[in-house]
Amino acid sequence: MARSSPPTERVVGVLNLLAGQDSGISVPRRLDMTSSTCATLLSALDSADYVERSADKTYRLGSGLLALAQALHARFPLLGAAHDELSQLCAELQCAATLTRIAFDPDLPIFDHAHRRWLSGHMGRRVSGRR
Repeated sequence: MARSSPPTERVVGVLNLLAGQDSGISVPRRLDMTSSTCATLLSALDSADYVERSADKTYRLGSGLLALAQALHARFPLLGAAHDELSQLCAELQCAATLTRIAFDPDLPIFDHAHRRWLSGHMGRRVSGRR
């Protein structure tokens, strides 16, 4: 089992927290860390443009993450392929929709979603017990 790294877990926690929000939030109030640790972490992420700070002192994901998203899209070109269709389906049925593909290759995901508010907290979770 891999050893955990608390500093890395804090960075991942901040990015996941911001990714799950539709608008800017006050990060130090939401995470279990000291204000100084959170400020240092957010400053480093801000310097890399991974987050951006608003005038009201809230944070949101920054444009520096676009390079990471583009790299993922290059690796998994089908990600997002059905987003428009899923969005239309969600609007018509007033519910969440996902598209997944069951394949033998675990490195070839096809996953798309629409209407994040209905999927909050469930994105990326395995629902089947099969591997």
